Amino acid sequence: MAKKAHFWHFITSLVFIVIIILLTIAFHSKPLSISTFTFILLILAAFRLTHLFVYDTAMDFTRDYFDKSQTGFGKSMSELIHCPWCTSTWMALIILTLYFITTYSMFLILVLALAGASVVIEIVARLIWKKIPN
Repeated sequence: MAKKAHFWHFITSLVFIVIIILLTIAFHSKPLSISTFTFILLILAAFRLTHLFVYDTAMDFTRDYFDKSQTGFGKSMSELIHCPWCTSTWMALIILTLYFITTYSMFLILVLALAGASVVIEIVARLIWKKIPN
């Protein structure tokens, strides 16, 4: 069973690498300069999308769908979607690709970035309030 899981982990990693290579070829003539502000927006958008898929109740159906799989591709996807480190890599790829493909994606990126910033503020506020004595 472990060898089968390793196989599918290898396949998903290989797909990721192939996508990166294809996107690098596709964007080779496009200048890839990003302002610091835009970079921060992209970070927040990737953070929010990752949090959505890994932790939020709204995406339980996606996690549940892959959790039913005990072997193969489904099991590999289940492990991927439960790992914030792994999922964030894929989400960053999606967000960055959308950003470079079309300017219309900026609206989605802004929505996700604002939502991501609000989550960060909420986490910081909770940590501060826990330290304040009643």
